[in-house]
Amino acid sequence: MNFQIFFLGSSYSLQPWEYLIPVLLGGTCGTFIGIVFLEIKKKNCLLTQSQSHLLNLIDNAFILTQSIDTAGIILNVNKTWEITLGYTKSEVMGKSIFEFIAEEDRTNYNAAMENALTGETARVQFTFLDKASEKVFVDGYTNCWFENGKPVSTHAVLKNSNTNHQREKMLKLSATVFEYTNDGIFVTDNNGHIIMANEAISNLTGYSKNDLLGITPINLISREENVKHILEDIYDAIQYRKPWQGEIISSAKNNNNFHAFLKLMPVKDDAGNSNHLIGVLNNITGKKEADKR
Repeated sequence: MNFQIFFLGSSYSLQPWEYLIPVLLGGTCGTFIGIVFLEIKKKNCLLTQSQSHLLNLIDNAFILTQSIDTAGIILNVNKTWEITLGYTKSEVMGKSIFEFIAEEDRTNYNAAMENALTGETARVQFTFLDKASEKVFVDGYTNCWFENGKPVSTHAVLKNSNTNHQREKMLKLSATVFEYTNDGIFVTDNNGHIIMANEAISNLTGYSKNDLLGITPINLISREENVKHILEDIYDAIQYRKPWQGEIISSAKNNNNFHAFLKLMPVKDDAGNSNHLIGVLNNITGKKEADKR
């Protein structure tokens, strides 16, 4: 059973034991003290709810959070940390954080922790090893909690950067393949002009990279030795960034033309627009001569 009282235009609901406060103290003074008591209780309740909401938000955020003591022992991790690395909280609590960091990144991580222990907010970039021993690259910040002027624990907020890290690795790999493959490769802009060319196409045609940049791929084709409709199809593919492939006679800088296989492939963006064209040129003179024999 609740009691309803009114004080200074506001209504308050009291439990029976709470109602005794104003009754025992009596009068307006007792009522006032009782209301102050209730207001404190209400604010504490709201604060508890707010803290609970914040903890729940942190625990289910898309970021990884971790608390580590000054000796590197794991004190707490959130749900995203568990899901990302495949461990449960009970499996990692009380263990050294270094057990879960790739060996090559432990020194860097330790240096960041030392900076955090001085009071700095330190940037951290390192690689976790998940439960399946797969690498998970993370990027974030860590700072330190102090009590009585002494460092107690570090707290980190981390973002899983595997997608960006993998993309960077793939870009480097693609650049290596582009530069060292035996196939001549070029890339055109949306006007059909070559904006990138690898070493192989320079070796095939005798044109330097500087010679190739800014010209159209049609300049690499012998106008005299190719059938007219092939030239028209290639020109159309370059102008409108459409796929095409076939055998051609390629024009070399030293007039030592050669049989080649040309493949043109449009590159589409996220909106489906073709803004670039990739061309791959292979010298097939040896194959053609072998076929004649």
